[in-house]
Amino acid sequence: MRQFVSYPISEIESFKKKLLYFGQQYKHFSFLISNHYPGSNTEVIAAIDCINEIRPKSNCFEILKQFYHSQHDWLFGFLSYDLKNETENLFSENPDNIGFPLMHFFSPKYLFFIGNKQVRIGFLSEHSSKKEIDKLFLAVINSDFQIQNPKIQVSVIPRVSEEKYISTLSQIKHHIRRGDIYEMNYCIEFFSKKTMIEPAYTFLKLNNISQTPFALFYRLNDKYLICASPERFLKKSGRKIISQPIKGTIRRGKNTAEDNYLKH
Repeated sequence: MRQFVSYPISEIESFKKKLLYFGQQYKHFSFLISNHYPGSNTEVIAAIDCINEIRPKSNCFEILKQFYHSQHDWLFGFLSYDLKNETENLFSENPDNIGFPLMHFFSPKYLFFIGNKQVRIGFLSEHSSKKEIDKLFLAVINSDFQIQNPKIQVSVIPRVSEEKYISTLSQIKHHIRRGDIYEMNYCIEFFSKKTMIEPAYTFLKLNNISQTPFALFYRLNDKYLICASPERFLKKSGRKIISQPIKGTIRRGKNTAEDNYLKH
């Protein structure tokens, strides 16, 4: 069971930036920020350093289930898109030029909760002590998050040519007119090679431009995941599962008349 220590903080915005820059030095780091989303009392949840982790290559969901029951603790991680191949009779032949694992979850050494002008730090007594947590808090407070003129070198290239893109759109429109399909989410990849960025600085710039309720900075060794999303995928509250997609969906009505009204 984790123990928690609370500290008051007056400059909460400054502390959030300091924690981001401080945490990114660790090979396992997760930083979630809600950007003052209504109804959320916690502005930031951060997980620093790793006690245990899983990175399965197959049978991923069963391994995650076993890991969850063995830890009885907070877990942070991600599920990659190609996990669909484990739940359906599917396979992918698309090149993977990034190299993230199919799944990664870790139990953190330190947990940070920021909100209501205070920070709560959670730790396990077998791995840390109250004295170490005091030192950790001071280390974050005294850290310098200012980066002067970071070196950024990005040249974004589409994977599909303009001619091929327009040709494919014409084919999609043809299938819609024929009635083969009524909707398609046609996506193409944009990428950059030999890119040089400063990850935490880039995340802050993104978050300043697009302050969404589900923003994330995640480091796993030499790989970084940066996200600013307005969409909640899934939330489990007790025995209730909540999904809030943004693709034009709406709840079911209580009866046929309300269904028709909502559809209209």
